[in-house]
Amino acid sequence: MARPAAARRKPGPVRTGRPGGAGARGGGGCGAAGGGCRLRAGTGCRPGLVTVTGDRLSLSRVLTNLIQNAIAYGGEHGCITVDVDADASFGVSDQGPGIPLEERQRIFEPFYRLRPSSTGTGLGLHLVGEIVALHAGRIEVAEAHGGGAWFRVHLPALSAVLPAAQVEHRGA
Repeated sequence: MARPAAARRKPGPVRTGRPGGAGARGGGGCGAAGGGCRLRAGTGCRPGLVTVTGDRLSLSRVLTNLIQNAIAYGGEHGCITVDVDADASFGVSDQGPGIPLEERQRIFEPFYRLRPSSTGTGLGLHLVGEIVALHAGRIEVAEAHGGGAWFRVHLPALSAVLPAAQVEHRGA
């Protein structure tokens, strides 16, 4: 199996959040999203940017896959919450049926599907796990507050006190 594109790309700084930015409502109510789902964006970041070294497209794919899974399997009328924290972590949670404890590690195996009748290929979460590992990160899976699935991706952050020139040099 070919390695994800992240392994072939040159890493650079990726800014993962700014409090009060577009879409950040600090844990406010859910807004309308497609198909009856509601999306809530929140952030726990301090003022400034959280910067990690990585491939922007691959890390965007991680977030996209987690949100797509929350939409597809998280319940038609639930709330999907996306949040970014100051420790260079981000999370996606939903209000669907959740993931049984005994299945939480298997969902990252290639071609594994929680529901065999599902239309998914079983590669989305495998790709998420591979990309996170290639970025020296880790991913947690648990039950969301009030039920549903909760995913949290932790990435190594660059020091917030580094001058911009050093951040650019480290990522080059």
